[in-house]
Amino acid sequence: MTSIRLAEAQALATFARYIRPDWNQAGVVDAIGKCRNVALSEVAVALIRLAEDGSVKTPALLPTAGRHWARASRDETPTGPNLAHRDMCLEHPDTDRRECTRHEAPTPMPPGLRDQIRASVEHARLASRQDLNATRDRADARKASA
Repeated sequence: MTSIRLAEAQALATFARYIRPDWNQAGVVDAIGKCRNVALSEVAVALIRLAEDGSVKTPALLPTAGRHWARASRDETPTGPNLAHRDMCLEHPDTDRRECTRHEAPTPMPPGLRDQIRASVEHARLASRQDLNATRDRADARKASA
């Protein structure tokens, strides 16, 4: 099992902040990065459980032992993605609609939408980077004053 990549940690942190907007992006990414030798799916589930607990004020508890890591039963093991809510093709019910290749080519993306998506992603990256830099600056200031 490998450690979680930065891009994965950032994606999970972004998702977790939909549940807990009061949590700092950089703090969530840092907590995820401290989860060593744990499957990405396990970290994601534990992070969601932790974020849903209103008594938890910080994501820093993620890498520590706690109820957020507990499974429903002792013998429960990861089984892969939950496919119960797939969007199935109406004409080919055995195939996910987004993966069905037995139809005409999909409607092309409207002009400019790809550029708008890229700009949005870049804006989110920049905001995340600024948030991380501000957090580091505060931590450095605390260390300097201590």
